[in-house]
Amino acid sequence: MDDGDAADEPDIPPRASGITLIIRWWREGGARDPGEARHALRGTIGDLSGRTLGSFAGLEALFRLLRKVMGNGAPPG
Repeated sequence: MDDGDAADEPDIPPRASGITLIIRWWREGGARDPGEARHALRGTIGDLSGRTLGSFAGLEALFRLLRKVMGNGAPPG
Protein backbone atom coordinates (compact mmCIF):
# COMPACT_ATOMS: atom_id res chain seq x y z
CA MET A 1 0.00 0.00 0.00
CA ASP A 2 1.09 3.57 -0.47
CA ASP A 3 0.37 6.90 1.13
CA GLY A 4 -2.39 7.92 -1.27
CA ASP A 5 -0.61 8.49 -4.58
CA ALA A 6 -3.10 9.72 -7.18
CA ALA A 7 -1.71 7.36 -9.83
CA ASP A 8 -2.85 4.34 -7.82
CA GLU A 9 -6.32 5.60 -6.96
CA PRO A 10 -9.54 5.29 -8.96
CA ASP A 11 -11.41 8.46 -9.84
CA ILE A 12 -12.86 10.01 -6.73
CA PRO A 13 -16.32 11.47 -7.29
CA PRO A 14 -16.46 15.26 -6.91
CA ARG A 15 -17.59 16.35 -3.45
CA ALA A 16 -17.71 12.87 -2.00
CA SER A 17 -18.90 14.46 1.23
CA GLY A 18 -22.44 13.43 0.30
CA ILE A 19 -21.63 9.71 0.35
CA THR A 20 -21.01 7.26 3.18
CA LEU A 21 -17.35 6.35 3.55
CA ILE A 22 -15.99 3.12 4.98
CA ILE A 23 -12.53 3.26 6.53
CA ARG A 24 -10.77 -0.07 6.97
CA TRP A 25 -7.58 0.17 9.00
CA TRP A 26 -5.09 -1.95 10.86
CA ARG A 27 -1.80 -1.52 12.64
CA GLU A 28 1.39 -3.19 11.54
CA GLY A 29 2.47 -5.65 14.23
CA GLY A 30 5.03 -4.89 16.86
CA ALA A 31 4.76 -1.08 17.09
CA ARG A 32 5.23 -0.44 20.81
CA ASP A 33 6.55 3.12 20.72
CA PRO A 34 3.80 5.77 20.19
CA GLY A 35 5.92 7.37 17.45
CA GLU A 36 6.19 4.06 15.63
CA ALA A 37 2.46 3.42 16.02
CA ARG A 38 1.63 6.62 14.11
CA HIS A 39 3.40 5.25 11.05
CA ALA A 40 2.20 1.66 11.50
CA LEU A 41 -1.43 2.57 10.69
CA ARG A 42 -2.47 1.34 7.24
CA GLY A 43 -5.77 0.94 5.47
CA THR A 44 -8.20 1.92 2.73
CA ILE A 45 -11.16 4.23 2.28
CA GLY A 46 -14.10 2.99 0.24
CA ASP A 47 -17.76 3.66 -0.40
CA LEU A 48 -20.87 1.53 0.10
CA SER A 49 -20.74 0.21 -3.46
CA GLY A 50 -17.44 -1.49 -2.63
CA ARG A 51 -15.24 0.86 -4.63
CA THR A 52 -11.88 1.67 -3.02
CA LEU A 53 -11.25 5.42 -3.14
CA GLY A 54 -7.69 5.26 -1.88
CA SER A 55 -5.22 3.77 0.54
CA PHE A 56 -3.01 5.25 3.24
CA ALA A 57 0.08 4.39 5.25
CA GLY A 58 0.34 6.51 8.38
CA LEU A 59 -1.92 8.84 10.31
CA GLU A 60 -1.03 11.96 8.30
CA ALA A 61 -1.69 10.11 5.04
CA LEU A 62 -5.13 9.08 6.35
CA PHE A 63 -6.07 12.71 6.99
CA ARG A 64 -4.66 13.82 3.60
CA LEU A 65 -6.74 11.18 1.84
CA LEU A 66 -9.87 12.10 3.82
CA ARG A 67 -9.43 15.77 2.80
CA LYS A 68 -9.01 14.72 -0.83
CA VAL A 69 -12.08 12.48 -0.78
CA MET A 70 -14.16 15.13 1.00
CA GLY A 71 -13.39 17.74 -1.67
CA ASN A 72 -9.80 18.97 -1.62
CA GLY A 73 -9.85 20.12 1.97
CA ALA A 74 -12.93 22.32 1.65
CA PRO A 75 -15.38 21.95 4.52
CA PRO A 76 -18.67 20.26 3.59
CA GLY A 77 -21.54 22.52 2.92
